[in-house]
Amino acid sequence: MDSNIKPEAKVAKKKKKVRNPRITVCYSPEDYATILEESTKAGIKKSQYIHDKSLEIMLYQLMNDEQTKALISLGDVRSELVHIHNALGGKTQEELLSYFHDAEFMNNWIEATTYLIRRWGDIQDHFKYLQTHGR
Repeated sequence: MDSNIKPEAKVAKKKKKVRNPRITVCYSPEDYATILEESTKAGIKKSQYIHDKSLEIMLYQLMNDEQTKALISLGDVRSELVHIHNALGGKTQEELLSYFHDAEFMNNWIEATTYLIRRWGDIQDHFKYLQTHGR
C-alpha cells in the first residue's frame, strides 16, 4: 500500500508541525493576580494580555454595568437636548427673545448646546469605534 504513495508525500508526513517561538516568564503570586485581573478587565486571555502589553499595544478596559448605564444616560440626555435645540431652531428671533429675555444669554445658550450636542456625539462615536476596533 505504501508503495503507491509518492516519495514527496512520505516526506510531507514525516515533517513536524512548526511551533511558534515561546518565551517563559515567572511572576510573583501578586503580579500573577494583577495580570489575571487586568486581562479580565480587558476581556482577553492572560497570554494575549501579556503579548499585547509586552509589545506596547493599546489595551482597552471593558465598561462595567455602571459605566454602560452612564453612557446610555448620556445618549438620552443628548437626545433631549437635540429635541429642545431643534424646537427652538424653528422659532423667530422675537419668539426666542420672549423665551430668554436676554439676547446675549440666548446666543450663548444656543452656542453651548450646539457644542454639547456635537461633543456628546463625538464621545458616542468614540465608544462605538472602541467596540469595533478595540478589545
